[in-house]
Amino acid sequence: MILLLDTNVMCEMTKRNPDEKFLPWFDRVVCDHVCVSAFTLGETGRSIQKLREGKRWTDLLLWFDDLLEDFRFLTLPVDSQAALL
Repeated sequence: MILLLDTNVMCEMTKRNPDEKFLPWFDRVVCDHVCVSAFTLGETGRSIQKLREGKRWTDLLLWFDDLLEDFRFLTLPVDSQAALL
């Protein structure tokens, strides 16, 4: 089974205090069986860019760069049909 991680998962990953049930779940599912959509990466990147510059902004940009690298082969493209959903 392959899991498609959505924007809510990305947001939870960046919280200073993620939900107590999230991290154990995430530790179990993160492996070669997860992917993200180009939409999710775009939404996540835009959300970070909207923040004010500062340490948190810088930390999130570094995290996002790592995320892009980690998911470079696990990102689902967006075609015209998906874009209309």
